[in-house]
Amino acid sequence: MNYMSLFDADGKRVTSVPCDDDLTDEKKAALEAEGYVEIDEDEWNYYVGNKGAGDNGTGYIRKDGKPVSAPAYVPTAAEQADALATTYEAQVKELDDQIVLAMADGDDDLVTELKEEKAAALKEYQEKLEALNK
Repeated sequence: MNYMSLFDADGKRVTSVPCDDDLTDEKKAALEAEGYVEIDEDEWNYYVGNKGAGDNGTGYIRKDGKPVSAPAYVPTAAEQADALATTYEAQVKELDDQIVLAMADGDDDLVTELKEEKAAALKEYQEKLEALNK
């Protein structure tokens, strides 16, 4: 069976209509006018994921009239910033916990050392965050 499929500007399949008995010549012509293209079932299987996830694990797109591996996913700046924040929040929390324990033990030298580590971690986080936003 063939399908009339619509692809977006990036080559991702948006939707498909099967070329069955219900698809009249008039309906097919209307779909073609809307940008749909006819593809065979084997090609359709790439776009719906039945032929694996492609070389980058992101599926397949249509390029130059055929299925090709979709580009690798690139996280947005916001997603990268969130991941960075999560990493540094955990690190700072651990340092805060160690500072409290050192204070309870009365180890002023360790408290000072841990506070310096925390300040360095926060500075490093700020620098990496600024680098993401450039």
